Amino acid sequence: HTWLTIKDNKRMSSWVAFLQPVKNHPNLTLLVGAQVNRILFSGNKAIGISYTLDNGKKDNEAYATAFLAQEI
Repeated sequence: HTWLTIKDNKRMSSWVAFLQPVKNHPNLTLLVGAQVNRILFSGNKAIGISYTLDNGKKDNEAYATAFLAQEI
């Protein structure tokens, strides 16, 4: 099974379809090569992630966070 993103009858990568249009937004941070260790919860609400980047563990809480778990 393969997921495809198609616009105007052309196949698009996730980068072209979703990230390239918003890459310059001031409130967007792209972490390339980060490994998510766990999702942080407050009760039953996801509030952030714990991740490792460059051999350092970090926690990130955000009001609105989107996670992309796909190679681009």
